[in-house]
Amino acid sequence: MQRRNAIFSLDIDGAKRHVMVKEIQTKPVDDSLLHVDFHEIKLDTPTTFEVPLKFNGKAKGVDLGGELHIGLPTVTLQGLPLDIPDYIEVDISALNIGDQITCSTLAMPANIEIKNDKDAICIAVIHATVKASDFENEEAEGETAAQPETEKAE
Repeated sequence: MQRRNAIFSLDIDGAKRHVMVKEIQTKPVDDSLLHVDFHEIKLDTPTTFEVPLKFNGKAKGVDLGGELHIGLPTVTLQGLPLDIPDYIEVDISALNIGDQITCSTLAMPANIEIKNDKDAICIAVIHATVKASDFENEEAEGETAAQPETEKAE
């Protein structure tokens, strides 16, 4: 995985500065490097980072005909820059149809706070007959029942 939150030490005129990559510009034709923007950070100040979730295993519910739905591919974490992990590993192998993993059930390193809504769904195994759009509507409204569909007049 890419180290999106990597911290570098730059020596600028004898002064050591801790920075992160803010943006990388490359040539569109050959993808060679054009420019890099850095953002200076303080190692002793809690900072907010977007950290990807790494889903490991194959959900049991998928083998039983369910569909895997990723609600959040990343989470927002706050903590000291050197304590922030490159990614959060999530074992999904025990998920059956109807099971889900929310932000509150993620294993967080010590001294790290998750800033997402604790009830936000990171990943779920849904019935194959349930459309992903129905699942997203339920998530947005906080309901557990699917919305009824209206029939088209012919």
